[in-house]
Amino acid sequence: MPEQIKNNLDERQAPLFSVVIPTFNRSGLISKAIQSILEQSVREFEIIVVDNGSTDNTEDVVRSFKDPRIVYHRQKGTGTPAGPRNTGVRLARGKYVSFLDSDDWWYPGKLQAVAQAVREKPDSVLICHSFDFVREADLITVHKHSFPRIRSSYYEELIAGGNFIGTSACTVLRETFLLNSGFCEEEGFVAVEDWDLWIRIAKSSNNFVLIDTSFTAILVHGGNTFRISEDLLRRLQNVIERQGDFINSRPDVRRKVEARMEFLYARLCHIGGEFSSAFMKYLRSCISLYKPLDSIAGMALCLVCYRY
Repeated sequence: MPEQIKNNLDERQAPLFSVVIPTFNRSGLISKAIQSILEQSVREFEIIVVDNGSTDNTEDVVRSFKDPRIVYHRQKGTGTPAGPRNTGVRLARGKYVSFLDSDDWWYPGKLQAVAQAVREKPDSVLICHSFDFVREADLITVHKHSFPRIRSSYYEELIAGGNFIGTSACTVLRETFLLNSGFCEEEGFVAVEDWDLWIRIAKSSNNFVLIDTSFTAILVHGGNTFRISEDLLRRLQNVIERQGDFINSRPDVRRKVEARMEFLYARLCHIGGEFSSAFMKYLRSCISLYKPLDSIAGMALCLVCYRY
């Protein structure tokens, strides 16, 4: 760690929250993210911006904020956000770490809601609230995230139902993050490293808090890393395989996992124009009662497209 950064960290009093912002060539967007943190009513925070090798003027933009709670750290580019997030947590001094991607932003009241949650449940290790997907062109909300009904443990729900925790809406006890080795930086976990970590945390503790109010805007644009593709589905399978012992011991969970993957493969085939394959995968997903209405709609569209 550069000596200047180390001295700045040593001089600052440890806050309640450390906000970690990984960034790469987002000079035109990161100001909105930082400003949304500075406008929070809770003031006990630090902001750690980890620049993952930007070639634009991101550093100048960050340093234009003269707030002493902001730390800028530049590192060699790793190609994915897992590395800079892990670096940010290592630099963090707060008891809790909140994540915010540099193209997203928070709504007023976010840190207040999280602070209240940890006061009411001091043994919580992960707190997440709802979030909105906002279209870049006109900043219109195109989808509002909602949490599933948690019928069993968070560990089982995350495996069987997929990732329902948004990184830019998530706060983690720093000690828990470090004990679980942080985000996986392997290439086979790109874009799914967050789901993998939440599962590992849930395996060790069920003390999660879900706040069913939206406090984050997730910007939908061409630079987002999560798009359905064959590579992405392979990476999802990598996460699943890490939990193979549990999944194989629970036939009910295995059926749900297989049905979800059938549905995702159906969507991939559908997008690729393979309507016959997509129809059969939608059908298998529907029989397993995974998103039956979506599966039926997908089958209907496949029949129409195949006919014409």
